[in-house]
Amino acid sequence: MGLMYPNMCIGCMQNSLPTRKGFLCVDCIADLPFNHHFESPYNNELVERFYGRFPVHYAVSLFYFMADNAVQKMMHAFKYKEEKYIGQQLGKLLGENFRNHLSRDLPELLVPVPLHRDKLISRGFNQSEIIATSLGEVTGTKVLPNALVKLIDTHSQTQMSRTERMENLKNVFAVSEKSLPLLKGRHVLLIDDTVTTGATLESCARQLLNNGAQKVSVACIAMAK
Repeated sequence: MGLMYPNMCIGCMQNSLPTRKGFLCVDCIADLPFNHHFESPYNNELVERFYGRFPVHYAVSLFYFMADNAVQKMMHAFKYKEEKYIGQQLGKLLGENFRNHLSRDLPELLVPVPLHRDKLISRGFNQSEIIATSLGEVTGTKVLPNALVKLIDTHSQTQMSRTERMENLKNVFAVSEKSLPLLKGRHVLLIDDTVTTGATLESCARQLLNNGAQKVSVACIAMAK
């Protein structure tokens, strides 16, 4: 629906918008739980989530993710109802925030968190890659969609603790050989749709840092409280 009717509100998918320039209706904008990560990208609650886990350069997200809020509805429609337009617009919104708040410290490469091959075939797209591509269009930053590979199709981590998630992610991710020379000495922005415990991002970041990246930052659409 999102691709066929791009001027529908992506929050409720019910209210139409007066122009194609926006993507949320007034009612949904009022309900969105924006955070303020971009105002202090080097020192915020998302950065703190990675303390002692890997040396994150900066970490930002746009919203808080909570049960039954507008963000959850948007992300569910994006990931499970193939409303790719939602991810594209949210990626652009991320990009605009980077231009407005981090123009002097933009990453050199964008790397989306990968899906396992079987999950990619089943879903038909990698939601993190869609976000990264749209972000890159706004900032002019190169995207490396296959820099990371997910070797093992892990079980759902929704009900797992941070320790259980890290155990579940052991030896799951790897850096592709073709990407090794491109990562060396670069500032890499690791991109995911949502972050909960941060275990997936930590596992991916360690692989990037262990394979030549100079520093790794993180960007997500939403952060679970």
